[in-house]
Amino acid sequence: MGITFGRILLVIARPLAWFLFPFKLIGRENIPADRPVVVCCNHISALDPLFLLYGCRRPIFFMGKEELFKNPLAAWFLKKLFGVFAVTRGSGDKSVIEQALSIVRNGDMMGIFPEGTRSKDGTLGRAKSGASLCVAQSGVDVLPCAVFTKSGKV
Repeated sequence: MGITFGRILLVIARPLAWFLFPFKLIGRENIPADRPVVVCCNHISALDPLFLLYGCRRPIFFMGKEELFKNPLAAWFLKKLFGVFAVTRGSGDKSVIEQALSIVRNGDMMGIFPEGTRSKDGTLGRAKSGASLCVAQSGVDVLPCAVFTKSGKV
């Protein structure tokens, strides 16, 4: 089971997701198929990681706030099926950076929302240092992404 099963669930759920939240993917051809990359995206909805996963043909391992892991079932689902790993915001936990670096050193895609939280009004906030630290220490490319609302707001 694991990440592959999570990807299968995404494929099965895609029509429902599109029906409930019609989305359009632009620039999918720019996603590298075979090299490590740090995916940096704005964060306007709890569903943003799903939209990014729908946009990629390979898994993205996301940092997720520790509060997401308080429920044991949710923690299992996020960790085992989607490779999400917990970060304690504002703690400067170096083990989280090491985990992120391990992901890109393995040739995988690591996803991060540089603002560290969702935007309540759709405007971009100030980025935290985690994304730049991961990129600087790993030397991998950054894949900038954006999720837009129907009104076109970032």
